[in-house]
Amino acid sequence: MSDLDHDEVLSEDDESLEETQQMPVGTEDESIKSVEKAEVTGKKQKARKGDKLGAKDQPKDQGNGAGKPPQVEDYDFSDDLNALVENEQTLSDEFKAKTAIIFETAINSKVSAVVERLENEYQEKLEEELESTREDLIEKVDNYLNYVVEQWMEENQIAVAQGLRTEVAEEFMGKLKDLFVESYIEVPESKVDLVDELAEQVEELEAKVNEQVKSVMDMTEQLEAYQREAIVNESARDLADTQIEKLRSLVSSLDFVSEESFSHKVKTVKESYFKKEVQVEEELTEDWSGDAGAPVSSSTMDRYLSAIKKTSKE
Repeated sequence: MSDLDHDEVLSEDDESLEETQQMPVGTEDESIKSVEKAEVTGKKQKARKGDKLGAKDQPKDQGNGAGKPPQVEDYDFSDDLNALVENEQTLSDEFKAKTAIIFETAINSKVSAVVERLENEYQEKLEEELESTREDLIEKVDNYLNYVVEQWMEENQIAVAQGLRTEVAEEFMGKLKDLFVESYIEVPESKVDLVDELAEQVEELEAKVNEQVKSVMDMTEQLEAYQREAIVNESARDLADTQIEKLRSLVSSLDFVSEESFSHKVKTVKESYFKKEVQVEEELTEDWSGDAGAPVSSSTMDRYLSAIKKTSKE
């Protein structure tokens, strides 16, 4: 670009900046209309030299090998947003907390499904690859071990022969000791291998420690599961069976830090997804006037009563 073209670009930019600064500040509706008008006008105008120059420096869109953009799995959060903003008028702290919990629940549910599907696919591929690699590795290791054994036997032929003789001698002495025991001849053991004995004790203690640690971890997990179940059951007391199952599914991926925080999260999810209908009970009031104890009688009833009295006197 020449110096003349560069000066033209700078002058055009300065004029646009001055026009923008001199524009009066209007209402929000006027600002939106002006932005839309500028957008339409900008599409109709020809591109300036500066715009053409800047377009060369813009990075190209990244995509896959076929030139298509990478596929991203979309998820509709409209239901979750409606559950939060339906009855809210202002963005208070309580609203923000509810928003965080709702989105955490929704995103965790979606992510769990996607992760489970990917894990299944990767597990199948991993098993196939492991099986192929295992067979190849076993074959190579067998060949290498055969070679190493042959070389070692050639280099240590004398030591192996002496070891065999020692083994035969130890076997003979062991049988001789058994013969002495059977013949009631006591042979004191003058040598005790303390290293082997201590090593066995260490292994036993390590095994016990590992068992205790595993037991404590299992008990902790069970306690947390019981606490989660108790909180969910307490919150779902006034819900239907289908709503209880949906509530369990929504809160299953929430983090359990403490009983209080988890209870607050469950309560927030319940209030957002399951709005309880308020039933207004109307009390029926009846106006009653008159003496309740006064009997109601008519002329016919009076005649019946007088006839009964006469009959009883006779």
